[in-house]
Amino acid sequence: MGKRTVVSFLLSSSLSILIYLALEKYRAKLANDKGLIFFSGFVGSYLFIFSLTALNNLENMMFGMGFEASFFPEVLSCFILALYTSYQVHPVSCTSWDFT
Repeated sequence: MGKRTVVSFLLSSSLSILIYLALEKYRAKLANDKGLIFFSGFVGSYLFIFSLTALNNLENMMFGMGFEASFFPEVLSCFILALYTSYQVHPVSCTSWDFT
């Protein structure tokens, strides 16, 4: 387990929590403006990326380096978490993800 894995885990998990809390706190404001609805979908895609990174780094710390995230359950569970969070803001924000 390297130092970079621990730092990446801490950073990505804290960013995931901050994005989730921000989307929940400003849900009413984000749902009232058309541009902000699309912005919340864009932020939801970053929630997916950061939560998947945090989960994969946690597995690398627990099971050793070289452990790879598979589609089921890691990728699918992070995808559903981010999709549901975007859906709570507005149903359209689930469809406006931008995977860059």
